[in-house]
Amino acid sequence: MSDSQYLALCRNLIEKKLYPDQKQVKLKQRDFNYLSVMIEEASGVVLSLSTMKRLWATDVKQPHPSTLNALVSILGFKEWNDFKLAHQTQPKVQEIHPQKLQKKLLPLAVVVTLLLTGFLYWSFTKEDSKSSLQINGPFNFAANKTVSSGVPNSVIFDYDVANIKADSFFIQQSWNAQNKEAINPEGKHFSSIYYYPGFHKAKLIANDSILKVHRIHITTDGWKAYTAHSDYQDIPYYLDDDLIKDGMLQASEKQISDAKTDLNKPYILVFNNVKDFGNIQSTDFHFNTKVRCDSTDKEVCSSLEIRILCEDHIYFMGLTEPGCVGNANMKIGNKYIDGKTNDLSGFGVDVNQWNDFDITVQDKHAILKVNNNSVLETTFNKGLGKIVGLVIGFKGRGFIDEVSLQNGQGEMVYHDDFMSNL
Repeated sequence: MSDSQYLALCRNLIEKKLYPDQKQVKLKQRDFNYLSVMIEEASGVVLSLSTMKRLWATDVKQPHPSTLNALVSILGFKEWNDFKLAHQTQPKVQEIHPQKLQKKLLPLAVVVTLLLTGFLYWSFTKEDSKSSLQINGPFNFAANKTVSSGVPNSVIFDYDVANIKADSFFIQQSWNAQNKEAINPEGKHFSSIYYYPGFHKAKLIANDSILKVHRIHITTDGWKAYTAHSDYQDIPYYLDDDLIKDGMLQASEKQISDAKTDLNKPYILVFNNVKDFGNIQSTDFHFNTKVRCDSTDKEVCSSLEIRILCEDHIYFMGLTEPGCVGNANMKIGNKYIDGKTNDLSGFGVDVNQWNDFDITVQDKHAILKVNNNSVLETTFNKGLGKIVGLVIGFKGRGFIDEVSLQNGQGEMVYHDDFMSNL
């Protein structure tokens, strides 16, 4: 097969890995983001969102070998050439008459010689591409927050890459490759502003290889809310901290407007409580909340999303209108579940009414309930470390009546019914 055919096969196998029961797949932006994270975890190479989309374009040119190596890592291959060898078309076995054998040998020898020459050339050029990154000794990468809690929060990175030879160096704030900035290899310090709370993994990158990861916990002092017109907005609009009213966690339309949110455009409202919850593991916990959307916001496919932030990754799950469950997707532990290939109809409810959402995880076995009805039961095979944050976001305005978090022994770690101001 040609290289373009191998790439098409690779894409098809990756799509089947994400959606094993679906014949035709059209990946969405969230799929590309998730694949980028999977590739980074498997290979240590960062492929940006634009690179991922370009790989799936119909007119894609042959990518760089390092990009292809990273791409096939999530299929269990170390290098692109290994993938090609594993998927070569096997020739049919035919009987060859002894008198014809000598005539067959000469062209066969020519083919073998050409293949060997091509392989040696590929090997040498492959080594040349790697030679642009050389680690000749120890290097340093550390970080310090300028304020203990809250956003925005500047982080001062201390680095020393004098012993590394590379074409370019970067510091990337988190999983989002859009937040990647070039650094001077002769410098020692670099300041970067974090506008979103969360548990971020900052990366020191040389060329397209991750040299070191530093964990940065951008915490909040209780619940902090912001709005944005997209998930990828560089700087969100922060709301004031007067968020508890009438026994609920909520934000008024005036608060949202005062934060410079354009109420004539679709927006998201996100409540964050990011802190050290103690030694509560993502493999054994119980989380419960009572939530609803605002019926006055005339959003198409009104929905809300619950995120449980962990040291290594996140859970995300949510509720939506019954007619929109095809758009639903969620991540439980390290398992990704999509509404196009799974029955997530239990998460389709009247989101403008109060709904009780509950997830219990015991030894990597998760049971999700909506309004006391079990709607999903699944297992996963990899924990995500300790729980370090709770996030509840709405498409438009929303209300939270209660939040509780228990550890695996049933001990209450966090609870708030927002009644203290009454």
